Formats: sequence, C-alpha cells, structure tokens
Amino acid sequence: ARLTTPSPAFVKKINKWFPNTFVKVIPNFIDEKWWKFSKLDKKNNSNNLLKILTITEIAPVKNLDILLKTGVSMKNAGYNIEIDVVGKSINSNHLNYEKKIKKKYDHDWINFHGEIKEFSTLKKLMHKNHIFYMNSYKETFGLVYIEALTQNLPIIYTRNQGISGYFKEGEVGYSVASNDIQSSVKSIEKVIKNYKQIRKNIRKNARQFKKNETLKKWLN
Repeated sequence: ARLTTPSPAFVKKINKWFPNTFVKVIPNFIDEKWWKFSKLDKKNNSNNLLKILTITEIAPVKNLDILLKTGVSMKNAGYNIEIDVVGKSINSNHLNYEKKIKKKYDHDWINFHGEIKEFSTLKKLMHKNHIFYMNSYKETFGLVYIEALTQNLPIIYTRNQGISGYFKEGEVGYSVASNDIQSSVKSIEKVIKNYKQIRKNIRKNARQFKKNETLKKWLN
C-alpha cells in the first residue's frame, strides 16, 4: 500500500495506524503570485525594533495567546518588540475568544489588523516584519509558513506539526513546543542570533514548495 501526506510529522503516525505502508511526503504548494513577487533576494536589514507577524484564524487551537504572552515576557525583559496579528474568528463560538484576547492584550505595541484580503497589503506588512510566528496546537501543513518564506521571513512553527520535518532545526527558523512560552522566547532569540544565516538558508531552500517542484514529486 502507498499513502501520501503533506507533512513529515505525520509519517510516524500513519505507520503506526497502517504498518508496512509506504508513506510519501509531498508538500502542498502556494499560489504562484507569491513567487512572482518573491522577496527571496531581499537585502538583510537591521533595526532595534523587533517586529513579529502572525497570520491566523483567531481560535484557541491556534495558540495566539501563547505568542502574546511571549511578547509580554520579552517586553518585560527589555526587548523593543511589536506584534502584528492578521486574522479573525470565523464562527460565533470563537468570537468571544477573540474579544477576550483583544481586551487582555490591549497594548499599543500589539496591532490587531483583522482579516486582510488584499494581497499587496499583506505583502507590504510581511516586508515590515522580521519574523513570522504561528504556533498552532494542531496543523496539517500551514501554507502561510511558505508564503512567509517567499518574503524572506524566518519562521517559528509548531514542533511535530505541519511543516515540521521539512527543514533541519535552525535552517529557516525554529520549532517550538505548542504551549510553552519559554520555548517560544528561546526560539525567537535563536532566530535573532542567527538572522543573517537563516535568511541565506531561506533563499536556498524555500523553492522546493513551488508548484512545478511539487508536481514532479506526484509524477515520480
């Protein structure tokens, strides 16, 4: 038997459920417009202000609270930090969660943008940020990670979920434990320390997620 999965993190789980099954990992691909306007060759920049971006549905499973607690911890430790949150709750069950989050983290350095549908606006916001962060409790793949990589943003992602396993630890960013604030702080600090090298790595490695590369894997 042969199965495919978009995530290397799921291979062990599938083998546990279906022993003696060959599992091929084939990534999802993103809209070609991201590559057309790619900033993979963008020059390194330096700024004392650390800007972190997340683009996510506002729901408990997405662990937004952990990012914002991480930001508070780093702010208290002396970091000049700003967080951009793009997204909204998509059902009435999560609307109260969104309201609580916004009330709890009503700081001038945390910006809630709501949903941004305009591609050019989203792209410009990515260019203003230094790190992309999404630490979902569960994630099948996470196309937005790849979109962030095309704009040369190092990424913070959930360990053993989604795209975890496609890259070596520290290659394009760092994985974090889903509910561990200190894990998030340490991973962000590692990105800061290795920022220039990580962005060089992104330029070398992100293109495996282009549509034509993905289709080759389906045909082989």
